[in-house]
Amino acid sequence: MSPKFNPAQLNLQAFAAMSGHLDGRCDRATDGAEIDKTFARLAAESCVPHGLAHVTWHAQAELRDAVGAEPQVWVHLDVSAALPMICQRCMTPALVDVSSQHWFRFVADEATAEVEDDTSDEDVLVLTPRYDLLALVEDELLMSVPLVPMHENCPVPVLTQVADKDFVDEPVERVHPFADLKLKMQSSEG
Repeated sequence: MSPKFNPAQLNLQAFAAMSGHLDGRCDRATDGAEIDKTFARLAAESCVPHGLAHVTWHAQAELRDAVGAEPQVWVHLDVSAALPMICQRCMTPALVDVSSQHWFRFVADEATAEVEDDTSDEDVLVLTPRYDLLALVEDELLMSVPLVPMHENCPVPVLTQVADKDFVDEPVERVHPFADLKLKMQSSEG
């Protein structure tokens, strides 16, 4: 029988030593308001109260040999969520799918993480005795929220130009600020 791991207080070293896999889902239909408590920062991005529909995650951990050091903890995290946001094209609510897949390498302290994170392809984080994997799930989803959320196909017609009955689209003669100066210089030379 395999041990049960708590994603909010995960012993990553033990989890990785077992090549652990952890799947989770928090769903509005089954978990109700608990999803808003667990993922409060992500829920705040919703355009409607209690709009966060679901959060799903899969974590896979392993120990990898390191040259001249103890094996290092690595975690692959695959996360997704459905979040209602305002479409910036049609200005109506859109259910936006947010997802991310990343590898994380864990090191002993903050100083090491800071130095190695700049030169590594993977994200480098600090290994703590009880790691909050759910906070990392939320962080990854927040970083994946689109800056400009949009429907793939808007449900309403989208106006792409502005029309004003008093607007006349006539070319305007461009004023050249140094043209007058050039004429004055030419007349003074001649």
